[in-house]
Amino acid sequence: MRALAARASYRRDVQFSVWYDSTYFLESRAGAGASLYISRNVRLDYDYNRGRNDYPQEFGIQKRRDDYQIHAVGVYFQLRKDTAFGIIASRWVRDSSLDLWDDDRNFVGFNLTYDF
Repeated sequence: MRALAARASYRRDVQFSVWYDSTYFLESRAGAGASLYISRNVRLDYDYNRGRNDYPQEFGIQKRRDDYQIHAVGVYFQLRKDTAFGIIASRWVRDSSLDLWDDDRNFVGFNLTYDF
């Protein structure tokens, strides 16, 4: 059994937007995280992502650019050999070039993973 697993990622992609006056944006995101197996059946996760969304179409006069950070922690409980149930809490902070869109949010979610 491995006690610690580390990961890193980089993503750059065009995403569709829900905004009628800007139908897409360019997302650039880098992240890192780790998983710590504290017992045979329980795993703790932490992930950090930092990114930027660039909207090439103009919102009025000013172009929109969003910088954001996401911190996420999770705990997974093994159900079967490769299957686990997870509870995840995350904090998302966005700093936008348009002050109206500055925001921070907290999320809690559940998932099922087949890679325990």
